[in-house]
Amino acid sequence: ISLGDHIKGPSAGAKSLAEQYKDLVKMSEYKRARETIPFLATWDDLDYGLPNSGTENPMKEDARRAFWFHFPYIKDSPLLDQPGIFHSKVLGGVREGRGRRARTTPSVHVIMLDTRWNRTAPTDAKATLLGSDQWEWLADQLREPADFKILASSIQILAESHAFEKWAQYPAEKQKLLGMIASIKPKNLILVSGD
Repeated sequence: ISLGDHIKGPSAGAKSLAEQYKDLVKMSEYKRARETIPFLATWDDLDYGLPNSGTENPMKEDARRAFWFHFPYIKDSPLLDQPGIFHSKVLGGVREGRGRRARTTPSVHVIMLDTRWNRTAPTDAKATLLGSDQWEWLADQLREPADFKILASSIQILAESHAFEKWAQYPAEKQKLLGMIASIKPKNLILVSGD
């Protein structure tokens, strides 16, 4: 699970996002990892194109195209026309063997949030990280059956005291997320966050 900031993003004299992804693939360690390890990814501010940015980013369509090109599995998402890059994938849950020895492997449902596309300033009266479409989608994803669930966010979900980006800068959104989890009670949920 990769939680963003794969590249440096634009800065004075920096290459385009697409060129930076091409350079990333040329790194032997990264290339080897991508060829041998299943990869699920979301973006953070640098892959998104502007530090600490959200819905106001004028480069977000270009950033999305560069991200999809670099992580092509996302293009298979049934929500390709959605705002942003939120997506999920179920791993495992495969029936193996025959007869009495048959069994189903445990399933892991990985939910990748997009905390950039719809993000408004935390000072806005109706500040949001996810936007209404993603909130509705997330509730549906949390209800899907799976043996384990991983909810991945590019910014820290539970942190309170540090000065960096975090859900705590959006207290109503954080409370909504934790309330949704408490209400739906998804089985064996693990929260994973970056930054």
